[in-house]
Formats: sequence, C-alpha cells, structure tokens
Amino acid sequence: MGSQEQSEEPKDIQSQEEGNVSQAAICGQAGGIWAASAGFQPSPFEIRSIADAFANPNIAAANGILVEGNKYIMINAEGRFIYGRNVKDCN
Repeated sequence: MGSQEQSEEPKDIQSQEEGNVSQAAICGQAGGIWAASAGFQPSPFEIRSIADAFANPNIAAANGILVEGNKYIMINAEGRFIYGRNVKDCN
C-alpha cells in the first residue's frame, strides 16, 4: 500500500489460476483502488478497515474482515499479508 492515492480509473488485474485466490485488489491506505479483478469493488470503508488490520491484527482476529459485504475470519497475519476465510465456507 502506498502513501499516494491514484486518481485514474482502476486497472484490471487477473487472478492466477493457481491457489485459492478468486479475486484481488491493490488498494491505497486511504481507501482508493489502484487495480482490481473485474467486478471486484470493496468499499473505501472496507479497504481502510483492512489497512487498519495490518497495524492491529488483533482487532481483525476478534471481529473478522468485511469485503464486499461478506464476512471473513482472519486465519493468519504475517507482515504484508492477511489471510482470511469466508464465514460461509466454514459451516
């Protein structure tokens, strides 16, 4: 995450076929989307909440993470990465 927000339209990024990532976004700490998978639009509030989770992962561990209105359980936080699982997949 950079300190500057880009003002141009978000660029499309394509998720890799390998692994379990179906959608992705590169976002600024203030909530701007720099690049995203087609149709993937987390809200600025959700992006800021995720950015805050990097500073204090305990909050995300206790409350979960919202992305596009879907709740995710934080599985692990390591440096530049936060891993989560959709609550719907945990039942």
